[in-house]
Amino acid sequence: MRRILVVDDSRSVRQSFEASLEPYGFEVDQAENGAVALAKLRRSRFDLVFLDLNMPVLDGPGMLRIIRHSGIPVKVVLVTSGAPTATVASTVKLGAGDYVQKPFTAEQVREAVAKSLELDLSGLRIVQPMALVQHPDAGLRERIRKLFPSHVAVDGDGALARCLELAEGARYRLVLLDHRVLDGEVETAADLVRARLPEAAILELRPGAAPAERRAPHGELDGAVPDEADEAVAEFLYASYLRPLVFPEPTGVRVAGHRGPTEDEPAYFAQLRRGLRASSSDWVRETGEVVVDLQRLPEDADQTSKLVREVQKHFAEKGIAATFTVSKAMRNALSARAELSSAVILESSGA
Repeated sequence: MRRILVVDDSRSVRQSFEASLEPYGFEVDQAENGAVALAKLRRSRFDLVFLDLNMPVLDGPGMLRIIRHSGIPVKVVLVTSGAPTATVASTVKLGAGDYVQKPFTAEQVREAVAKSLELDLSGLRIVQPMALVQHPDAGLRERIRKLFPSHVAVDGDGALARCLELAEGARYRLVLLDHRVLDGEVETAADLVRARLPEAAILELRPGAAPAERRAPHGELDGAVPDEADEAVAEFLYASYLRPLVFPEPTGVRVAGHRGPTEDEPAYFAQLRRGLRASSSDWVRETGEVVVDLQRLPEDADQTSKLVREVQKHFAEKGIAATFTVSKAMRNALSARAELSSAVILESSGA
């Protein structure tokens, strides 16, 4: 599916674009100003940019001039906030194809995408990310719900038994468990959840949990986050576990890149492995071959090697022949690894 970059200095506006587009299968990346956006555009390809006119560091008109002068082949839709008509018109002349005005609706955003990319959105399957929170404090569960983008569905209960019932009937991507569950036997609770939700990330909610603990898996737990939820924790959970990471393509699947600090990459890789294994059920029904596009992975040869090894084994057990495409640098890094001798790894032709 298509890749879209949202450039706006407001986190809530960027989340609004995510909520409007990600459930429809679009991969949405973010940049808080034009300078960050240009760096992303120079590293990899995007199909469309939603570009705010007024931003710090580098504003919309300035960024659009650089995009066109650099020959970056991307379509642009302006995002305006009561800007004078003359300003919008002059910026459109720089190469923007359309504009949306704040406050916008989700439907207006999707209409702009359909028009710019010449797409028919009526046949797209809507997938809503879901989180499950087991905690006796209903107020905390509500705070977590409000911190996530509006398209994330958050269910929960104070009782583990009720949460396990919910897990039987829905495909949650993220489960948060109170550290006091089962008299402190949170790993046992995680085992019970994992039996029902093999594709989900499971984290412990613990008072004062340090940032490093969210990257410290043990048992079926992916780590721990503080139950004093804030925007930084919510962004980590969304970027690593809740947003879509695996996208269907005509010949296989394509993975989304990592979003966030480098130290959070292990969480991204763990969830990506789950997502790729889960996608194999679709390929069992449709074809015996699959191309797995990994070209947007971080340049981490150890993590990439582990991912290819695990996914290849899982697909082979399902009777699926997998071919992996990676960047040139990653192909060179993996070529000498004996553990990947049976894997078909090709250099991708583009970003």
